[in-house]
Amino acid sequence: MDKMKKTCHSFLTLNDNTRLVGLALFSWVVCFIKPLIGKTYTAWDTHYLGFVNFLYFSDSLRDGFFPLWNNFIQSGTFFPNLFNVGLFYPFQLTFVALSWIINPVYIYELMLQTIILIAGIGTYLFFMKTTKDKLISAFGAITFAIVFLVPITGQIGFLFSLSSLPWMMLASISILENKHAGNDLIYVIWGVMIGMYISSGYPWMNCINLIIVTIFSSGIAIKLFLNSKNHEKKELYASMMSIIVFLSSIALTYACVVLPGYLNMLSNYHMFFGDYITPEPRLRNLSTGAEHFAYSSIYMAIIGAIDPRIAINNPQWLANMPNWSFGAGWILWLLFLALPRKRQNKNEWQTFWSILLVLSLLYSAGDSNFLGKIITNTPIINANRWWFCDVFYSIICLLFLRYQN
Repeated sequence: MDKMKKTCHSFLTLNDNTRLVGLALFSWVVCFIKPLIGKTYTAWDTHYLGFVNFLYFSDSLRDGFFPLWNNFIQSGTFFPNLFNVGLFYPFQLTFVALSWIINPVYIYELMLQTIILIAGIGTYLFFMKTTKDKLISAFGAITFAIVFLVPITGQIGFLFSLSSLPWMMLASISILENKHAGNDLIYVIWGVMIGMYISSGYPWMNCINLIIVTIFSSGIAIKLFLNSKNHEKKELYASMMSIIVFLSSIALTYACVVLPGYLNMLSNYHMFFGDYITPEPRLRNLSTGAEHFAYSSIYMAIIGAIDPRIAINNPQWLANMPNWSFGAGWILWLLFLALPRKRQNKNEWQTFWSILLVLSLLYSAGDSNFLGKIITNTPIINANRWWFCDVFYSIICLLFLRYQN
């Protein structure tokens, strides 16, 4: 007990930055001690699919040839399609090179940890930008990493996509608030780097993220424009042009990277209807359709955002599938509901995240409300067949609503 008191006293006497770093490292080690010391590895899609492709790519390069064809999938398919194309770009290539000298299974686990750290750092900086509070920012970042990202490490594509979201929002705010905008080359470089990073992610989530960031940036720009004086409008125009350059660079880079593989897949496998499913064959040259899976009501969507396992009694919509949050929503819903209704420091982004939360829940329950037909007939929006994946965005909204006030 005395040792515990001394440890707590020593921790409290440290400066703020040291305490925050210590708290973050402690949380990280507690959650990932086994993979960090090589005692376990992440299962599910990550090693059943992602790691197999990673190893094939690594071995191919080491043997001196560039893998553009994979003979082991569907009797042969264009290798750099969907998230595989991310293996050809700097982030994953770094770990591919490391896998030549260190056990590739362990290196792949380190890559997962790096993605989560990238997400945590980005969230911390985003909250610091919007709240100016180190403790709230650290707690929000750790919550994002532990409550949100840890349970879905098995789906590596989701990790790449979702870890990029706070960085894109942070960059958007920074660009719009930059008083000396005009050097757009740096924003092009930022956009290209993010575009290559998200090429390892889940296509539907990447598109949704870009839509969210675009609307988010537009809201900030409109607010700044309405509150600016005439002599400030010229600088604001420059900032708005810079944000257009930044977002366009991301979208163009991502399109150039993923479209060749996707078009090749459609050309060779016109019956394919995986994660690009759409009920309207004319939209993507598909001759077959498949069922969309969604929560059966708004009530079920809210329950799913709390803990999907509560709702697994109905096998018709495969409610046992979205177990990724593992009850993470309990924490954020309770914290959110515990907030006073009249918040002392009203934040301009609360309205944005509140609306997005409602839309996320409506989307998740698309079959049972008026949005159902709109979703099924809207390209990109209808490209995700697992509508209950939107539980992720519900949790993100709760996270930002909780800590941005």
